[in-house]
Amino acid sequence: MVLSVRSVLKLPQSLNFKIIQKEKIFSVKGFLGSYSFFLHLPLLYLDFSKKLQFYYINEILPNFVNITNIVMCQLFVGIILGYHKVINIVGIGYYVNIKHKTKLIFTLGYSHLVSIQIPNFVVVKSRKRRKISLKSIFLVELNNFASVIKNFKLPSAYKEKGIFFLSEPVTKKQGKKT
Repeated sequence: MVLSVRSVLKLPQSLNFKIIQKEKIFSVKGFLGSYSFFLHLPLLYLDFSKKLQFYYINEILPNFVNITNIVMCQLFVGIILGYHKVINIVGIGYYVNIKHKTKLIFTLGYSHLVSIQIPNFVVVKSRKRRKISLKSIFLVELNNFASVIKNFKLPSAYKEKGIFFLSEPVTKKQGKKT
């Protein structure tokens, strides 16, 4: 059996992790929370003083080691710093309400209200009726939830109305020439 080192992650001092190798359970604890999950990959994990080393056996699944490395780095950053996204709602009569911290209710110019359940892993704050702040420790789930919200009212290229991300550039097309 030949072991090949594929990647080494250096962990910050504020992050605690524990690995149960027989059951392949990986748990991480940081400032913003903790998370534990089951690893399906046939990898070996060795724990040496705040370094997490990913080994694989005889060239089995080397690309999945890279993916595991990326996902672990995103998880570490999320648990220590967190991820943040701000959504702007632009348009006359467009606004959002938070109901019981579990549901978002949008008024977007349709004949009905649009509502969505807030997932457990996302914290939603809204100080203004047209601005939503989303925070989470999971980057992928945060982006998925934000894109679902944005799809309720896609930005209009001619009127600059709709739901926008704060960092998203808004380009307005020129209307009809007279």
